[in-house]
Amino acid sequence: MQEKPYGAARETMVSFAQGQGATTAPILMNWSYQATIIVRTLGDEAMTQPAPTPAPNLAQIARAVTVPTRSGVTLSVRQAFAEDEHALAVFFDAVLPEDRRFRFLAAAGHLDHDRLAPMTHVDHWRTESFLAFDQATGELVASAVLACDAEMETGEVAISVRGDYRGRGVGWGMLNLVAAEGERRGLTRVIAIEDRANHAAIELEKDCGFVAHGVEGDPHIVMLEKTLR
Repeated sequence: MQEKPYGAARETMVSFAQGQGATTAPILMNWSYQATIIVRTLGDEAMTQPAPTPAPNLAQIARAVTVPTRSGVTLSVRQAFAEDEHALAVFFDAVLPEDRRFRFLAAAGHLDHDRLAPMTHVDHWRTESFLAFDQATGELVASAVLACDAEMETGEVAISVRGDYRGRGVGWGMLNLVAAEGERRGLTRVIAIEDRANHAAIELEKDCGFVAHGVEGDPHIVMLEKTLR
């Protein structure tokens, strides 16, 4: 099996599964026609006909699932789209600097378009990007990516939680959701690549059934693996 390079979920590139029988998740396309426009004039009388309102963007009509957490926070989770880039930029500004470094395995300040695009332009099958909103406030509080290899056997997971939502079960809920999505896609396993200093993430993943392995050639990172089938 050809492995996807480590860190793929952090620096995900768009890789459409053409010719692989890939299927995108269902999207609700359901909006009304309300406005009217003048189409032609006969003498002094204007004839009108219904015209469509501007089509809503995908972020507005995407289906969301409800994810409970152990702290009582209820999340509304949906796919991420191109329209979410600004919201993601603001979100990552509120992620603790150390957590941004752990997420991208490198120092990261304000994320620019090149860093955000791989999380907003995905094929929604081989690569999926999730956004989690606090149902009580509507605020974006977590981001997760599942990046699968070409054989759809292994998926790498990467999760970030807003600083003021750490320790509230958000990471736990998102990790279980993403693992379940990997299983639904038929993956054999999901993995997470962590800096060895990221003790909180490592313990969380172990708590969710992941097993830690060393990475040959790099003593500073650890791979955590959960077998799905």
